[in-house]
Amino acid sequence: MRFIISVFVLSNLLLLSSCQEKVQSNNKEDIIGFWEGEITVHGKPDIDPQYVNLLVKKDGTVTNEGQWFNELRINVGTWELKGNAFKYQVSNVVGGENPNPLMGTAILDPSGKLIDGIWQNLSGSNSGTFEMTKRK
Repeated sequence: MRFIISVFVLSNLLLLSSCQEKVQSNNKEDIIGFWEGEITVHGKPDIDPQYVNLLVKKDGTVTNEGQWFNELRINVGTWELKGNAFKYQVSNVVGGENPNPLMGTAILDPSGKLIDGIWQNLSGSNSGTFEMTKRK
């Protein structure tokens, strides 16, 4: 009888543990890779969204490439991920005024997108929004 009760309790525990909701955790591996998207500029509705991408590397560095009125701009810097909050800071190495530091923040959502992105030119007044999708 003890054996049957033990089997019953064990099977119920296994059933309950298999039914628990699986929550996707964001970790650094989720953010590493190549991201593509567009930026918009606050207060300038006459400017079309501009192409931008990020290459987020395992070593903590990030390369940001974009266009600003058909001028290629390449920026290099660092990134961090705390929970699902992504932050990066870069400086121009090609195009624009150097070093022209930029900072961006976004949320890494469970679908694998960077959403609610905000960027800011730290040496000027330009800022805006962005959203990116990770290239598979």
